Amino acid sequence: MFGMDAATLRVTITDPIDGVIHDVTHALIETVSVHDAWSYCFGEISSSPDLILRDLPIWSGATLAIQISAPGGTASVGEILIGQDHPIGRTLVDTTIGLQDYSIKERDDFGGAVVVERGFTRTVDFRFVFPTEDARRIQSIMSRIRASVAVFYAGVGTDRFATSVPGFYRDFAVPLSTHYSFGSLEVESLL
Repeated sequence: MFGMDAATLRVTITDPIDGVIHDVTHALIETVSVHDAWSYCFGEISSSPDLILRDLPIWSGATLAIQISAPGGTASVGEILIGQDHPIGRTLVDTTIGLQDYSIKERDDFGGAVVVERGFTRTVDFRFVFPTEDARRIQSIMSRIRASVAVFYAGVGTDRFATSVPGFYRDFAVPLSTHYSFGSLEVESLL
């Protein structure tokens, strides 16, 4: 789930034979900016906008229900993507996050600034390492999703680093080496 504005997210999976097989509620309130009593009492309350759930017990015939809520307000979600998880390697520390801004920023004839605000996309330039013997499998995965929307993320628990992106990749390159190879993957978000 991406682009959420909610306090809680509840995921329920029901099997027609076994009944409810998964029912978990996730708290989305961010606590990163709370570092003392003042920030706890007077700081801005924000929610985690993105959440990747892995290893959900989904199989044929099961029903997936997603409920988001925001007490006293309106909850919203930007995107929900469901699919299989295909790890391609271990993310390295020189992974880079950024923004691609589509706003117009110009100067008029008198030197005044003219800014027309437009949309932007988030970008992540992943650096990763993998056993070289996995090269064919990884290239096969990347060729299958080359013109598709996918979720790219650095690993479990890395949401706070802004490396979780629903979107598509612009470039994928791997200079092969003997035992382990180091690759790069440039990703651009949908929104």
